[in-house]
Amino acid sequence: MVTPFGLRHSLLVYRLQRTAERLDMAQALTRPLSPLAVAVLGPIPWRATGVATYVLRMHQSGRRVAGFAQVLKRPGRAESDVLVLAPSLRADSAAGDVWQRLLTRCAIEAGEHGVQRIFASAAADGREVDVLRQVGFVPYTQETVYRHASGVQITAAPVAGIRAQVTSDSWAMQRLYQMVTPPVVQHAEGALESENSGFPPLWWETPLLRSQGYVMSQGGEVTGAAHIQSGPAGHWLRIWSADNQRTVVPALLNHCLATLKSPDRKKPVYCAVRDYQNDMRLPLQDAGFQLYARRSRLVKHLTVRVKDAVPQAVPALVVHAITAPF
Repeated sequence: MVTPFGLRHSLLVYRLQRTAERLDMAQALTRPLSPLAVAVLGPIPWRATGVATYVLRMHQSGRRVAGFAQVLKRPGRAESDVLVLAPSLRADSAAGDVWQRLLTRCAIEAGEHGVQRIFASAAADGREVDVLRQVGFVPYTQETVYRHASGVQITAAPVAGIRAQVTSDSWAMQRLYQMVTPPVVQHAEGALESENSGFPPLWWETPLLRSQGYVMSQGGEVTGAAHIQSGPAGHWLRIWSADNQRTVVPALLNHCLATLKSPDRKKPVYCAVRDYQNDMRLPLQDAGFQLYARRSRLVKHLTVRVKDAVPQAVPALVVHAITAPF
């Protein structure tokens, strides 16, 4: 039976989180929070930027089986992310069935709260993708995560012509996203904001989290952009470029690395490269990044309940004819 998390489930989640599978790489690599801490202290589920936790207990083949799932509601969007599933498929032979039951409940609850898409990321060569597909998730792209090791000296200098992103850049950023992103990915993600949506900080994390965007313009047109999300365990970097000369990506990459302060340079930097961003691989390798992981990104589209207006009957208007005498 799948039920929402309650304090009575704390010991169960604490025990299972040691074998949990994290499906959001950006959060797992920059701020690997304890799932129990998120369940107890996180925002109210499905409200604004809430995290919902569901727990499963059942009997299978004569033994007790348990698991839990955590889903994040993206801020200001009808979208959510699967953050954690436990136990991992490698830890328990019944985990596949546990995942399917938990994900089915999460999808039902998400739809009830107006969510239209649920995203997940899984190892490209693992069983996780197969289990996700069995409950309606569809792969829409693959990405390679590169890692710049901690402790490596970064000697790059800030690049002229690159500035911090401001609110007025929104239209130019959307145009850039549409230029460089295949239609199938645009349909799956909906908008650029889907890629930059983050996990809202818990009360003790606020001083430790930072997020900054940069744009590069040529001739008054934005030809590249970068977004770096920093946490206590590392940095997550994404770059978009519409430059055929292959000069924008190295410039943005060097600029982002150069903006890291001395304490932050001790933390690893991760950069996610989609399969349609081949122009990024060589600059990353030249800058000292190494292959870290290969992931598949999946989405499940939900049917949202719509309230239809019901016509209300109006009493008929009766007209009485009066005949006047002549």
